[in-house]
Amino acid sequence: MRKFTKKGMALLLALIMLPATVNVVIASSEFIPIRSTFEAADANVEWSSADRSITIVGVDDTFVFFADSQRAYVNNNAVTLQNNIVIENGSAFIHQADLDMIMQAALVADNNIVEGLSGSFTDSPVIIGEATSFPLNGILSIPNNVAEQVPAVVLVHGTGASDMNGVPAALPHTPNQPFRDIAEYLASNGIAVIRYDKRTYTHGLGMFEAYGGSLTVMQETIEDAILAANMLRNDPRIDENRIFIIGHSMGGMLAPRIHAEGGDFAGLIIFAGSPRFLLDISATQSIMMLEAMLAVTEDDAERKALQALVEDIPAQMSAQINAMLALSDEEAKDMFIPELGASVYYILDMYRNPVEVFLEKATVPILVMQPANDLQVLVDIDFALYKELLADRDNVTFKLYEGLNHVFMTATADNMADVLLDWEIPDTVDAQVLADIVTWIKGQ
Repeated sequence: MRKFTKKGMALLLALIMLPATVNVVIASSEFIPIRSTFEAADANVEWSSADRSITIVGVDDTFVFFADSQRAYVNNNAVTLQNNIVIENGSAFIHQADLDMIMQAALVADNNIVEGLSGSFTDSPVIIGEATSFPLNGILSIPNNVAEQVPAVVLVHGTGASDMNGVPAALPHTPNQPFRDIAEYLASNGIAVIRYDKRTYTHGLGMFEAYGGSLTVMQETIEDAILAANMLRNDPRIDENRIFIIGHSMGGMLAPRIHAEGGDFAGLIIFAGSPRFLLDISATQSIMMLEAMLAVTEDDAERKALQALVEDIPAQMSAQINAMLALSDEEAKDMFIPELGASVYYILDMYRNPVEVFLEKATVPILVMQPANDLQVLVDIDFALYKELLADRDNVTFKLYEGLNHVFMTATADNMADVLLDWEIPDTVDAQVLADIVTWIKGQ
């Protein structure tokens, strides 16, 4: 497959609704023996042959690992490791990076409990697409002691490889887990939630190799969301007529399309999404990044060069779109975009399936939620466009939240160059945001 190297493409795709699309593979092969490591810290280590699990109970923390799996629990919170637990000569080993990650998760857990957990719930492991070539580990969080069938939600990721808790593969050590926060809050307030590892997270390069240049958001995201919705419909504890979708970022962009392609939801929650074309969003983010660089650049020559790039981006974007539209499907499938981890055909598919078309088709209730301090999708552009497109609908609700970032946590960054720094600060999804989701769902 040839690389698509037309001028400007790398810049225009460098920032698409961060983090980056392709999975991050840990290069190191250093593995640590689990039993001796934890027993040295006075923890009790037990092996269960029934489910091939290893349970470690320490003074303050409990960990559960599974042989030949990335699935794990830290103090009853589901996490996804970057590497499988390895069994060799009767002993279990964990990658050093994963050990660091779970210890960090345990360290921040007590200070990272979302407010408003009013009832008990049970987390059960599930597998999305178990009979397919791309099975995904997931968690179904369901309320306890409920006499009637409950409403339910499918959580859908944004751009990039992310685990079931909404943790980007590019940021494996972040203490923040937005999808876990949403699932636990909703489940404790009477709403079941299913979340799962994104296909690019689990299968990465194998998925790209299987589909080649034909890969689109259908294989990357849509198919798995529909499988998750169908799993909920087949659960007798779930009200099959009250299954909703919460799509974050690109997941919000795709929510109306997922609904139309077979999701058949009772309502859509667009969580910091955008109705714009992917390259338009990327161009805006690229301009914001260059402007952030301009703000701290003192050299006149460098400033002029940066300013020239800023001014050139609209023309470059237009040229790129025209160049792509001139390609045949086969040519588009044969042109690979390294920054995207897919071919030009991926972009063409989104161009041919504009968000506004599926928004118009979606007659179900819609809740559009937007953080006011989001630097990746913008209040004055993306949120305003949703309001314009849905202005004549009486079943659409708009919510704007001051002081929050792209994942509805406290915003600290004020420019695109620092946008990922918020992930380093332990936080949870804002409690008012979660309460509003519960209120809206129960009102449908």
